[in-house]
Amino acid sequence: MIKLLNDEIFITTTDTIIGIGGKVNEVVKEKIYKIKNRDKNKPLVIVVSSIEQLSKMEDLKENDMYYINKYWPGNVTLIINGKGYRMPKNEKLLEFIKKEGPLYLTSANISNQEVVKNIDEAKILFPNLKYFDFGKGTGTPSTIIDTKNGRKLR
Repeated sequence: MIKLLNDEIFITTTDTIIGIGGKVNEVVKEKIYKIKNRDKNKPLVIVVSSIEQLSKMEDLKENDMYYINKYWPGNVTLIINGKGYRMPKNEKLLEFIKKEGPLYLTSANISNQEVVKNIDEAKILFPNLKYFDFGKGTGTPSTIIDTKNGRKLR
């Protein structure tokens, strides 16, 4: 049985690209920024398994629900109240997120370098982390849309 510690960082496959993440808390957040050498001005995306899970973190408005219903689950990260959220389209990963709670998840790479293409590359770059393989993704990062104005950011 898979169980994450509160401060544990992991690598996982997703419906898009290989990701690095952990439970949503300040310790994990700092660890991710450090291991990726990521600019702290670049926020981390949070993945959720359901609208219910998201609604515990955000007061969802009508325009948020429009984009959620249109794109989720799927390869679209939505900016809601200035924060990025995504519900992946991968049943095994969704079950994991449901059990472990919302998770930070960002691309598995050192910032401004190429994203790893598979778990084997991730093990070389991040040798001391836990790895989860929930199946092959598309290899393409998610699209990012701001629910406030519908603007596509990536």
